[in-house]
Amino acid sequence: MFCPYCGRERPDDESTAEHVIPQAVGGAVEPVNPFILRVCKRCNSACGHFVDGPFVRSWLIQNRRQLNALEHTVLDPSTVFPLGYNGILSETIEPGLDCDYWRGPTGDSIFHFHLPYLEAAGPGAIGRPTNIRKDQFDPGFVLLFVVGSNPVWHQPIINSVVNHFRGATVYLANGPCPGPPLSPIPENKARLRDELKKRMQGSIQVEVPLGLDFGHRFAAKLALGIGALFLEPEFIRSPDATLLRNAMWERDFDARALIPLAGGDFLRTSSQHLSDALDWPSGHLILLLQLQQHLCVCPLFYGQLAAVVRITSDSRLWNSRIDPAGTVYVFAPGLRRVVGPVSLATFVASRQFRTDRASEELSRLFEDIDAIPRLPDVHIGDLDEIEAIQRERVRQRVRELAYELWAIRGALGDPLTDWLEAKRRFGIFDESI
Repeated sequence: MFCPYCGRERPDDESTAEHVIPQAVGGAVEPVNPFILRVCKRCNSACGHFVDGPFVRSWLIQNRRQLNALEHTVLDPSTVFPLGYNGILSETIEPGLDCDYWRGPTGDSIFHFHLPYLEAAGPGAIGRPTNIRKDQFDPGFVLLFVVGSNPVWHQPIINSVVNHFRGATVYLANGPCPGPPLSPIPENKARLRDELKKRMQGSIQVEVPLGLDFGHRFAAKLALGIGALFLEPEFIRSPDATLLRNAMWERDFDARALIPLAGGDFLRTSSQHLSDALDWPSGHLILLLQLQQHLCVCPLFYGQLAAVVRITSDSRLWNSRIDPAGTVYVFAPGLRRVVGPVSLATFVASRQFRTDRASEELSRLFEDIDAIPRLPDVHIGDLDEIEAIQRERVRQRVRELAYELWAIRGALGDPLTDWLEAKRRFGIFDESI
Protein backbone atom coordinates (compact mmCIF):
# COMPACT_ATOMS: atom_id res chain seq x y z
CA MET A 1 0.00 0.00 0.00
CA PHE A 2 1.04 3.62 -0.54
CA CYS A 3 0.47 5.57 2.68
CA PRO A 4 -0.92 9.03 1.87
CA TYR A 5 0.36 10.47 5.17
CA CYS A 6 4.02 9.55 4.97
CA GLY A 7 4.18 9.17 1.18
CA ARG A 8 5.88 5.77 1.32
CA GLU A 9 5.13 2.28 0.15
CA ARG A 10 4.25 0.06 3.10
CA PRO A 11 3.44 -3.67 3.45
CA ASP A 12 -0.28 -4.38 3.11
CA ASP A 13 -0.44 -5.80 6.63
CA GLU A 14 0.46 -2.34 8.00
CA SER A 15 -2.75 -0.82 6.62
CA THR A 16 -5.03 0.64 9.33
CA ALA A 17 -8.21 2.71 9.40
CA GLU A 18 -7.59 6.36 10.31
CA HIS A 19 -10.38 8.78 11.23
CA VAL A 20 -9.71 11.95 9.26
CA ILE A 21 -12.22 13.63 11.58
CA PRO A 22 -11.05 12.49 15.05
CA GLN A 23 -13.38 10.21 16.98
CA ALA A 24 -13.22 12.45 20.06
CA VAL A 25 -14.97 15.29 18.22
CA GLY A 26 -17.61 13.13 16.57
CA GLY A 27 -15.70 11.38 13.80
CA ALA A 28 -17.03 7.92 14.75
CA VAL A 29 -20.22 8.25 12.71
CA GLU A 30 -22.60 5.43 11.80
CA PRO A 31 -23.59 3.42 9.83
CA VAL A 32 -21.20 4.51 7.03
CA ASN A 33 -18.20 6.77 7.62
CA PRO A 34 -16.93 8.44 4.42
CA PHE A 35 -13.97 9.93 6.31
CA ILE A 36 -12.06 6.70 6.99
CA LEU A 37 -8.68 6.58 5.26
CA ARG A 38 -6.27 3.65 5.02
CA VAL A 39 -2.85 4.66 6.32
CA CYS A 40 0.11 2.80 7.81
CA LYS A 41 0.19 1.89 11.50
CA ARG A 42 3.00 4.29 12.32
CA CYS A 43 1.26 7.30 10.79
CA ASN A 44 -2.03 6.42 12.46
CA SER A 45 -0.40 6.25 15.88
CA ALA A 46 1.67 9.40 15.35
CA CYS A 47 -1.41 11.32 14.21
CA GLY A 48 -3.23 10.56 17.43
CA HIS A 49 -0.31 11.70 19.56
CA PHE A 50 1.12 14.70 17.72
CA VAL A 51 -1.39 15.96 15.13
CA ASP A 52 -4.95 15.22 16.25
CA GLY A 53 -4.03 15.22 19.96
CA PRO A 54 -3.12 18.92 20.38
CA PHE A 55 -6.26 19.93 18.47
CA VAL A 56 -8.69 17.62 20.29
CA ARG A 57 -7.09 18.32 23.69
CA SER A 58 -7.00 22.10 23.25
CA TRP A 59 -8.80 24.31 25.74
CA LEU A 60 -11.11 25.73 23.08
CA ILE A 61 -12.17 22.37 21.61
CA GLN A 62 -12.57 20.67 25.00
CA ASN A 63 -15.00 23.29 26.22
CA ARG A 64 -16.91 23.35 22.93
CA ARG A 65 -17.23 19.56 23.14
CA GLN A 66 -18.88 19.81 26.53
CA LEU A 67 -21.30 22.56 25.50
CA ASN A 68 -22.26 20.63 22.36
CA ALA A 69 -22.88 17.45 24.37
CA LEU A 70 -25.03 19.28 26.91
CA GLU A 71 -27.23 20.56 24.08
CA HIS A 72 -27.47 17.38 22.00
CA THR A 73 -27.50 14.43 24.42
CA VAL A 74 -30.38 12.37 25.76
CA LEU A 75 -29.76 11.85 29.48
CA ASP A 76 -29.88 8.33 30.91
CA PRO A 77 -27.92 6.48 33.63
CA SER A 78 -25.22 5.41 31.15
CA THR A 79 -24.55 8.90 29.73
CA VAL A 80 -20.95 10.13 29.70
CA PHE A 81 -20.30 13.85 29.11
CA PRO A 82 -16.99 15.47 28.19
CA LEU A 83 -15.62 17.62 31.00
CA GLY A 84 -15.01 21.32 30.65
CA TYR A 85 -11.56 22.69 31.47
CA ASN A 86 -11.01 25.82 33.57
CA GLY A 87 -7.21 25.76 33.82
CA ILE A 88 -4.25 24.90 36.04
CA LEU A 89 -4.37 26.30 39.57
CA SER A 90 -1.92 29.19 39.75
CA GLU A 91 -1.04 28.62 43.39
CA THR A 92 0.21 25.33 44.77
CA ILE A 93 -2.15 23.74 47.30
CA GLU A 94 -0.53 20.32 47.67
CA PRO A 95 3.29 20.51 47.67
CA GLY A 96 4.91 18.76 44.71
CA LEU A 97 1.64 18.31 42.83
CA ASP A 98 -0.02 20.19 39.98
CA CYS A 99 -3.79 20.65 40.02
CA ASP A 100 -6.01 20.81 36.93
CA TYR A 101 -9.39 22.43 37.52
CA TRP A 102 -12.19 20.81 35.48
CA ARG A 103 -15.92 21.41 35.20
CA GLY A 104 -18.59 18.70 35.32
CA PRO A 105 -21.90 18.56 33.43
CA THR A 106 -23.89 20.38 36.14
CA GLY A 107 -21.15 22.92 36.84
CA ASP A 108 -19.42 20.53 39.24
CA SER A 109 -15.97 21.52 40.49
CA ILE A 110 -13.38 18.82 39.80
CA PHE A 111 -9.79 19.09 41.02
CA HIS A 112 -7.24 16.64 39.61
CA PHE A 113 -3.98 16.48 41.60
CA HIS A 114 -1.00 14.75 39.98
CA LEU A 115 2.76 14.84 39.67
CA PRO A 116 3.93 17.34 37.03
CA TYR A 117 3.88 15.84 33.55
CA LEU A 118 7.37 15.31 32.18
CA GLU A 119 6.33 16.28 28.64
CA ALA A 120 4.02 18.92 27.31
CA ALA A 121 0.86 17.62 25.69
CA GLY A 122 1.43 19.87 22.68
CA PRO A 123 0.88 23.54 21.89
CA GLY A 124 -2.05 24.66 23.99
CA ALA A 125 -3.09 21.10 24.89
CA ILE A 126 -4.64 20.39 28.27
CA GLY A 127 -4.62 17.48 30.69
CA ARG A 128 -2.51 14.37 30.38
CA PRO A 129 -0.20 14.36 27.33
CA THR A 130 -1.33 11.85 24.71
CA ASN A 131 2.23 11.11 23.68
CA ILE A 132 3.34 9.31 26.85
CA ARG A 133 2.57 5.75 27.92
CA LYS A 134 0.23 5.00 30.80
CA ASP A 135 3.10 3.68 32.91
CA GLN A 136 4.98 6.98 32.50
CA PHE A 137 2.54 9.30 34.24
CA ASP A 138 0.94 9.62 37.65
CA PRO A 139 -2.86 9.11 37.48
CA GLY A 140 -3.13 11.10 40.70
CA PHE A 141 -6.36 11.62 42.61
CA VAL A 142 -9.51 13.69 42.13
CA LEU A 143 -11.69 15.70 44.50
CA LEU A 144 -15.22 16.00 43.13
CA PHE A 145 -17.67 18.65 44.37
CA VAL A 146 -21.08 17.82 42.90
CA VAL A 147 -23.33 20.81 42.18
CA GLY A 148 -26.51 19.27 40.75
CA SER A 149 -29.08 18.30 43.36
CA ASN A 150 -31.39 16.43 40.95
CA PRO A 151 -30.65 12.70 41.46
CA VAL A 152 -31.09 11.88 37.75
CA TRP A 153 -27.82 13.74 37.12
CA HIS A 154 -25.73 11.97 39.74
CA GLN A 155 -24.88 8.80 37.83
CA PRO A 156 -23.97 10.67 34.61
CA ILE A 157 -21.72 12.95 36.68
CA ILE A 158 -19.97 9.92 38.19
CA ASN A 159 -19.68 8.26 34.77
CA SER A 160 -18.15 11.37 33.24
CA VAL A 161 -15.55 11.90 35.96
CA VAL A 162 -14.50 8.24 36.30
CA ASN A 163 -14.30 7.83 32.52
CA HIS A 164 -12.10 10.90 32.16
CA PHE A 165 -9.68 10.12 35.02
CA ARG A 166 -9.11 6.42 34.46
CA GLY A 167 -6.76 4.94 37.03
CA ALA A 168 -7.19 7.85 39.46
CA THR A 169 -8.90 7.62 42.83
CA VAL A 170 -12.00 9.83 42.80
CA TYR A 171 -13.05 11.25 46.20
CA LEU A 172 -16.52 12.69 46.69
CA ALA A 173 -15.79 15.92 48.54
CA ASN A 174 -19.35 16.95 49.45
CA GLY A 175 -22.20 14.78 50.65
CA PRO A 176 -22.29 11.12 51.68
CA CYS A 177 -20.27 8.79 49.45
CA PRO A 178 -22.48 6.23 47.62
CA GLY A 179 -19.57 3.78 47.34
CA PRO A 180 -17.48 2.53 44.39
CA PRO A 181 -16.32 3.86 42.02
CA LEU A 182 -16.23 6.90 44.33
CA SER A 183 -14.29 6.94 47.59
CA PRO A 184 -15.03 8.90 50.78
CA ILE A 185 -12.59 11.61 51.80
CA PRO A 186 -9.87 10.10 54.04
CA GLU A 187 -8.53 11.99 57.03
CA ASN A 188 -5.32 12.95 55.23
CA LYS A 189 -7.33 14.71 52.47
CA ALA A 190 -9.74 16.58 54.79
CA ARG A 191 -7.48 19.64 55.03
CA LEU A 192 -7.20 19.76 51.24
CA ARG A 193 -10.99 19.50 50.84
CA ASP A 194 -11.54 22.33 53.33
CA GLU A 195 -8.98 24.55 51.59
CA LEU A 196 -10.68 24.01 48.23
CA LYS A 197 -14.11 24.79 49.74
CA LYS A 198 -12.70 28.04 51.09
CA ARG A 199 -11.24 29.01 47.72
CA MET A 200 -14.44 28.19 45.86
CA GLN A 201 -16.29 30.75 47.97
CA GLY A 202 -14.12 33.42 46.39
CA SER A 203 -12.31 33.27 43.06
CA ILE A 204 -9.87 30.58 41.98
CA GLN A 205 -6.90 31.82 39.98
CA VAL A 206 -5.97 29.59 37.06
CA GLU A 207 -3.60 29.60 34.09
CA VAL A 208 -4.97 28.55 30.70
CA PRO A 209 -2.65 27.03 28.07
CA LEU A 210 -3.54 28.46 24.67
CA GLY A 211 -1.07 27.68 21.86
CA LEU A 212 -1.40 29.78 18.73
CA ASP A 213 -0.62 26.84 16.46
CA PHE A 214 -2.69 24.18 18.25
CA GLY A 215 -4.60 23.35 15.06
CA HIS A 216 -2.08 24.13 12.32
CA ARG A 217 -0.77 20.60 11.85
CA PHE A 218 -4.27 19.18 12.12
CA ALA A 219 -5.53 21.57 9.41
CA ALA A 220 -2.79 20.33 7.07
CA LYS A 221 -3.65 16.70 7.87
CA LEU A 222 -7.35 17.37 7.25
CA ALA A 223 -6.63 18.82 3.80
CA LEU A 224 -4.30 15.94 2.94
CA GLY A 225 -6.75 13.28 4.15
CA ILE A 226 -9.70 14.81 2.30
CA GLY A 227 -7.66 15.09 -0.87
CA ALA A 228 -6.67 11.42 -0.60
CA LEU A 229 -10.31 10.40 -0.06
CA PHE A 230 -12.18 12.48 -2.60
CA LEU A 231 -9.77 13.58 -5.35
CA GLU A 232 -8.18 11.62 -8.18
CA PRO A 233 -5.73 8.92 -7.04
CA GLU A 234 -2.83 10.94 -8.50
CA PHE A 235 -3.31 13.59 -5.83
CA ILE A 236 -1.42 11.72 -3.09
CA ARG A 237 1.77 11.78 -5.19
CA SER A 238 1.38 15.40 -6.27
CA PRO A 239 3.51 18.39 -5.16
CA ASP A 240 0.49 19.84 -3.30
CA ALA A 241 0.17 16.64 -1.27
CA THR A 242 3.87 16.84 -0.45
CA LEU A 243 3.44 20.40 0.89
CA LEU A 244 0.56 19.31 3.12
CA ARG A 245 2.53 16.28 4.26
CA ASN A 246 5.53 18.42 5.19
CA ALA A 247 3.34 20.85 7.18
CA MET A 248 1.58 17.98 8.93
CA TRP A 249 4.77 16.37 10.21
CA GLU A 250 6.94 19.42 10.93
CA ARG A 251 7.03 19.86 14.71
CA ASP A 252 8.87 23.17 14.86
CA PHE A 253 6.56 26.16 14.52
CA ASP A 254 9.13 28.44 12.89
CA ALA A 255 10.21 25.75 10.41
CA ARG A 256 6.56 25.04 9.59
CA ALA A 257 5.99 28.73 8.93
CA LEU A 258 8.49 28.54 6.05
CA ILE A 259 6.43 25.91 4.23
CA PRO A 260 4.39 27.72 1.53
CA LEU A 261 1.07 26.32 2.68
CA ALA A 262 -1.80 28.59 1.62
CA GLY A 263 -4.52 29.13 4.19
CA GLY A 264 -5.18 29.93 7.81
CA ASP A 265 -5.52 27.68 10.83
CA PHE A 266 -8.12 27.77 13.60
CA LEU A 267 -6.89 30.93 15.33
CA ARG A 268 -5.75 32.70 12.18
CA THR A 269 -9.04 32.52 10.28
CA SER A 270 -12.08 34.60 11.12
CA SER A 271 -14.93 32.19 11.73
CA GLN A 272 -17.65 34.81 12.06
CA HIS A 273 -18.48 35.02 8.34
CA LEU A 274 -18.53 31.26 7.97
CA SER A 275 -20.62 30.66 11.08
CA ASP A 276 -23.12 33.37 10.13
CA ALA A 277 -23.53 32.09 6.56
CA LEU A 278 -23.57 28.36 7.28
CA ASP A 279 -25.34 28.37 10.66
CA TRP A 280 -24.56 24.93 12.09
CA PRO A 281 -24.03 25.11 15.87
CA SER A 282 -25.06 21.45 16.27
CA GLY A 283 -21.72 20.05 15.10
CA HIS A 284 -19.22 20.46 12.29
CA LEU A 285 -19.22 21.34 8.62
CA ILE A 286 -16.58 20.26 6.15
CA LEU A 287 -16.87 22.50 3.09
CA LEU A 288 -14.98 21.82 -0.14
CA LEU A 289 -14.96 24.96 -2.25
CA GLN A 290 -13.17 26.32 -5.30
CA LEU A 291 -11.64 29.75 -4.63
CA GLN A 292 -10.41 31.07 -7.96
CA GLN A 293 -8.01 28.38 -9.21
CA HIS A 294 -7.66 26.64 -5.85
CA LEU A 295 -9.65 23.82 -4.27
CA CYS A 296 -9.86 24.51 -0.54
CA VAL A 297 -11.24 22.78 2.51
CA CYS A 298 -13.04 25.03 4.98
CA PRO A 299 -13.80 23.13 8.21
CA LEU A 300 -16.07 24.75 10.78
CA PHE A 301 -16.06 23.01 14.17
CA TYR A 302 -18.92 23.55 16.62
CA GLY A 303 -20.07 26.58 14.63
CA GLN A 304 -17.13 28.60 15.99
CA LEU A 305 -13.65 27.41 15.01
CA ALA A 306 -12.88 27.71 11.30
CA ALA A 307 -9.90 27.23 9.03
CA VAL A 308 -9.21 27.56 5.31
CA VAL A 309 -6.54 25.38 3.69
CA ARG A 310 -5.71 24.90 0.03
CA ILE A 311 -5.77 21.26 -1.03
CA THR A 312 -4.53 21.69 -4.59
CA SER A 313 -4.41 24.12 -7.50
CA ASP A 314 -4.49 21.38 -10.14
CA SER A 315 -8.09 21.34 -11.38
CA ARG A 316 -7.53 18.04 -13.18
CA LEU A 317 -7.49 16.36 -9.77
CA TRP A 318 -11.00 17.49 -8.79
CA ASN A 319 -12.97 18.61 -11.86
CA SER A 320 -14.87 15.36 -12.25
CA ARG A 321 -15.30 14.76 -8.49
CA ILE A 322 -16.05 18.01 -6.62
CA ASP A 323 -18.76 20.59 -7.28
CA PRO A 324 -16.78 23.85 -7.73
CA ALA A 325 -19.71 25.83 -6.26
CA GLY A 326 -19.25 24.06 -2.95
CA THR A 327 -19.77 20.63 -1.43
CA VAL A 328 -20.68 20.18 2.24
CA TYR A 329 -20.51 17.31 4.74
CA VAL A 330 -22.63 17.89 7.85
CA PHE A 331 -21.58 16.26 11.14
CA ALA A 332 -23.88 15.85 14.14
CA PRO A 333 -21.67 14.42 16.95
CA GLY A 334 -24.59 14.01 19.35
CA LEU A 335 -26.32 11.66 16.91
CA ARG A 336 -23.11 10.04 15.59
CA ARG A 337 -24.19 10.92 12.07
CA VAL A 338 -22.87 12.65 8.97
CA VAL A 339 -24.84 13.76 5.92
CA GLY A 340 -23.14 14.46 2.61
CA PRO A 341 -22.09 15.27 0.12
CA VAL A 342 -24.71 17.95 -0.45
CA SER A 343 -24.33 21.14 -2.46
CA LEU A 344 -23.53 24.31 -0.55
CA ALA A 345 -26.61 26.01 -2.04
CA THR A 346 -28.88 23.20 -0.85
CA PHE A 347 -27.47 23.32 2.66
CA VAL A 348 -27.73 27.10 3.03
CA ALA A 349 -31.29 27.18 1.66
CA SER A 350 -32.39 24.32 3.88
CA ARG A 351 -30.92 25.90 7.02
CA GLN A 352 -32.12 29.43 6.37
CA PHE A 353 -35.58 28.68 5.01
CA ARG A 354 -36.27 24.96 5.68
CA THR A 355 -37.50 24.73 2.07
CA ASP A 356 -38.36 21.70 -0.01
CA ARG A 357 -34.93 22.05 -1.60
CA ALA A 358 -33.42 20.27 1.40
CA SER A 359 -32.39 16.72 0.76
CA GLU A 360 -34.31 13.98 2.51
CA GLU A 361 -31.26 13.10 4.61
CA LEU A 362 -30.77 16.72 5.69
CA SER A 363 -34.43 17.13 6.58
CA ARG A 364 -34.35 13.97 8.66
CA LEU A 365 -31.18 15.12 10.44
CA PHE A 366 -32.71 18.51 11.30
CA GLU A 367 -35.87 16.85 12.59
CA ASP A 368 -33.93 14.39 14.75
CA ILE A 369 -31.89 17.21 16.29
CA ASP A 370 -35.01 19.26 16.98
CA ALA A 371 -36.55 16.18 18.63
CA ILE A 372 -33.76 15.81 21.22
CA PRO A 373 -35.50 16.45 24.56
CA ARG A 374 -34.41 19.22 26.88
CA LEU A 375 -32.16 18.02 29.66
CA PRO A 376 -33.73 17.72 33.13
CA ASP A 377 -33.28 20.57 35.57
CA VAL A 378 -30.00 20.40 37.43
CA HIS A 379 -31.59 21.27 40.77
CA ILE A 380 -34.72 20.31 42.65
CA GLY A 381 -36.01 21.96 45.79
CA ASP A 382 -37.06 25.44 46.88
CA LEU A 383 -37.91 27.64 43.87
CA ASP A 384 -36.14 30.75 45.23
CA GLU A 385 -33.04 28.71 45.94
CA ILE A 386 -33.12 27.20 42.44
CA GLU A 387 -33.48 30.63 40.83
CA ALA A 388 -30.56 31.95 42.88
CA ILE A 389 -28.38 29.02 41.81
CA GLN A 390 -29.40 29.49 38.17
CA ARG A 391 -28.56 33.20 38.31
CA GLU A 392 -25.14 32.36 39.72
CA ARG A 393 -24.59 29.79 36.95
CA VAL A 394 -25.43 32.46 34.35
CA ARG A 395 -22.99 34.89 35.98
CA GLN A 396 -20.33 32.20 36.06
CA ARG A 397 -20.86 31.40 32.37
CA VAL A 398 -20.60 35.10 31.47
CA ARG A 399 -17.32 35.27 33.38
CA GLU A 400 -16.05 32.19 31.53
CA LEU A 401 -16.99 33.62 28.13
CA ALA A 402 -15.38 36.95 28.99
CA TYR A 403 -12.21 35.15 30.03
CA GLU A 404 -12.26 33.07 26.84
CA LEU A 405 -12.47 36.24 24.71
CA TRP A 406 -9.75 37.88 26.78
CA ALA A 407 -7.46 34.84 26.43
CA ILE A 408 -7.93 34.69 22.65
CA ARG A 409 -7.36 38.42 22.30
CA GLY A 410 -4.25 38.23 24.44
CA ALA A 411 -2.93 35.28 22.44
CA LEU A 412 -3.54 36.93 19.08
CA GLY A 413 -2.22 40.36 20.02
CA ASP A 414 -2.86 43.44 17.92
CA PRO A 415 -5.23 42.43 15.06
CA LEU A 416 -3.46 44.39 12.29
CA THR A 417 0.02 43.29 13.33
CA ASP A 418 -1.17 39.72 13.70
CA TRP A 419 -2.87 39.78 10.27
CA LEU A 420 0.29 41.02 8.58
CA GLU A 421 2.43 38.45 10.41
CA ALA A 422 0.00 35.65 9.59
CA LYS A 423 -0.05 36.68 5.94
CA ARG A 424 3.75 36.64 5.84
CA ARG A 425 4.04 33.28 7.61
CA PHE A 426 1.17 31.33 6.17
CA GLY A 427 0.10 33.04 2.94
CA ILE A 428 -3.43 33.50 4.28
CA PHE A 429 -6.01 34.15 1.59
CA ASP A 430 -6.81 37.82 1.10
CA GLU A 431 -7.63 39.96 -1.90
CA SER A 432 -5.67 37.61 -4.20
CA ILE A 433 -8.44 34.99 -3.94
